[in-house]
Amino acid sequence: MTRSIDTYIDIWFSLSMYTIACFQLLVSVYDSGAPGREDQTTLVININRNLNTPRFNQTNYQDTVYDYEPVGSSVLTVYATDSDITSPENMIMYSIRESNTLLSTRMFAIHPISGLITVNRELTAETLNNYRVSLDVTCQILH
Repeated sequence: MTRSIDTYIDIWFSLSMYTIACFQLLVSVYDSGAPGREDQTTLVININRNLNTPRFNQTNYQDTVYDYEPVGSSVLTVYATDSDITSPENMIMYSIRESNTLLSTRMFAIHPISGLITVNRELTAETLNNYRVSLDVTCQILH
């Protein structure tokens, strides 16, 4: 009879501090029978490096929208790039950074993949004439 047992490998240190891109481990299994039996295999772990930070193509974005624009209306699209060569390390995700002025973060939404910023709430209900929204761009593999 064959019995399966799940086995896990714990990583006890950061792999980012090593330049090694591949680890090879010799794994052995033993049973408690008489006579005892064993087997061995080689486990290869390849490390994908996320070397580059995504960057917005502009430091600041600015646009104007009318206060009567309906919820869901497009405001503008922000763009960022990541110089990593392979996917998913070069795939980016946009988000609105939470701030002390929650009003700004609630009034607008951003599509996590396209970077399209849209009106999220009715603008006529507010008395502010301008909003400052801080954005983040991260690698998708970090989510």
